[in-house]
Amino acid sequence: MASSDESSAITHKDLEYVVSTILSAMQDMEERIMTKVDVKIDGSESRMLLAMEQLRHDVVDTQNDKFSQHDDRLVRLEQHAGFSVS
Repeated sequence: MASSDESSAITHKDLEYVVSTILSAMQDMEERIMTKVDVKIDGSESRMLLAMEQLRHDVVDTQNDKFSQHDDRLVRLEQHAGFSVS
């Protein structure tokens, strides 16, 4: 720890203490930042996967609707043309 006399020169031990304190604080800050970044990335990934799954369901539902509408249209055309509808 730094000596209490304000006019004394800093010793090698004092300098090591200051540097180790600064490095410790920087490492702690880096860990906190990385944890927050990881949480945000995980959250973003989850939201993106959810959006992709919702989009997939929308596409499948749209395709099914198109097939259903197509089948209904064929039945109407067959009925209009007088073909037997099964």
